[in-house]
Amino acid sequence: MLRFVFSCFLCIVTCAPAASGDQVFYNDNGVWRTRLADQSNLGPGQSFPSYDNYTSPLGGGVTVMTADVRTGRQVFGDDLNLVGPFGPGYIIDSAGFSLANYSRTGSISALVARFRWIDRDTQTQVGQLDLNLQLVPIGPGQRDRVRGDIGTLRFLNIPVRPRMYYTTEFLSVTGIDIADIGISYGGPIGVGSSSRFIRNFTTGQDIDLGSENQNLGYLIRTYPLPAPGSVLVLPSLALFASRRRR
Repeated sequence: MLRFVFSCFLCIVTCAPAASGDQVFYNDNGVWRTRLADQSNLGPGQSFPSYDNYTSPLGGGVTVMTADVRTGRQVFGDDLNLVGPFGPGYIIDSAGFSLANYSRTGSISALVARFRWIDRDTQTQVGQLDLNLQLVPIGPGQRDRVRGDIGTLRFLNIPVRPRMYYTTEFLSVTGIDIADIGISYGGPIGVGSSSRFIRNFTTGQDIDLGSENQNLGYLIRTYPLPAPGSVLVLPSLALFASRRRR
């Protein structure tokens, strides 16, 4: 049985209008999908994972989220070392993140989150995204993973850097107190690498997770822009997708 929700995808990096009222459905494999205007050139073979500490065993990977860090409104991030190639024209294709519900009674049904990508070598921000997302409810004590469809972030033209901070800030949460939301971590990393430390950007504190195989559940896919003169068809509607933990 198909389940329908309405959500909105907001971006503040460019002047591109936000897509709203997008109709999505819940697939049997547990992934939120969107109806794109044109999927003819959005196959996964045209993009590639540059960092993957996200893929679940359900998807054939080995990464397992085993614990969580409570974040609330504070900004947390991880120091990612991405796998290339890199260079002019390589941009973020899509991304994923993890989250956890620390509440003992409430379920997360929606959230607004802000993501930033920072070049660690220059300490400059290369991209930012605000996301308003409706979710299949995430119950008390549960965790989840959220990812975008292939091609979701291409229109933002966020450049990929070999060494990046990827940060998450939850701006609002529906169903629980925002103090009870967090980010999941685990491993091992499937693509790329990261240190054993994550950073609380609100306090400036580095937190030791105990192992290079324990890292925040992040995903970055990279897309090489076509050579000048090539035609690129972008989706007019895009929505992040959620994979439920089984």
